[in-house]
Amino acid sequence: MSKDYGYARFWAGALTVLGTLFVLLGLLVAVAAILIPTIGGFFPSRKNDVLAGVIMAILAVLAGGLVGGPLIVAGQALRVLLAQRRLLAQIKQQQMTRTDDHEWPPR
Repeated sequence: MSKDYGYARFWAGALTVLGTLFVLLGLLVAVAAILIPTIGGFFPSRKNDVLAGVIMAILAVLAGGLVGGPLIVAGQALRVLLAQRRLLAQIKQQQMTRTDDHEWPPR
């Protein structure tokens, strides 16, 4: 009666990895947004370039977290669901063997 649930396990891992990649991509874009105004030289050419880079970095981190966060949560929730199914199957199996050994009501 035990099923493998390999497809669901795959997607649980894939969602978690994909969400983590989106968060890391947001952080990478944030670092790039801060560094791009200073690539041409040590100082930005206009005084608003630094402010624009910081704002873009903040938005990139927020976007990465908003896209990646729910994917990580969905993947972990699916893993918990699969673990609960496995534990419930084990408990059911133990109950079945106990009732076979000790029949109730006694005759």
